[in-house]
Amino acid sequence: MGMIIRRNNSPSYNAYGGYIEGGYFILGNRLGYDRRDALPLCPENKNSLAIFVRVNHTNLNDSDLKCGALTDLSAGMNYYLNKHIIFRLNYSHVKTDQYSALGKAHYNVLQSRIQIKF
Repeated sequence: MGMIIRRNNSPSYNAYGGYIEGGYFILGNRLGYDRRDALPLCPENKNSLAIFVRVNHTNLNDSDLKCGALTDLSAGMNYYLNKHIIFRLNYSHVKTDQYSALGKAHYNVLQSRIQIKF
């Protein structure tokens, strides 16, 4: 994925990024898909458990404008109690360069969520 911004009387700004993600259901079966809303559906089986990993890289640095770069590696799991309630747990190790708002750093993020779908 990339972005180019052309500015009058100024150099163009180029940024890019991308990610790759994979997952697997340990318990239960695959997700359905709602064509009308273009969203994934919860598995039909109760008590389904999915694990996933993801690698992301975003680079907002250009020759004239340095806005920072970020790379993160994430792993997580989603527990589908039923078709309406999802428990989510995600861990990320994040690395930023010297141009980011936080400066050159490595940090870890652990987040959990409960999603209720109506």
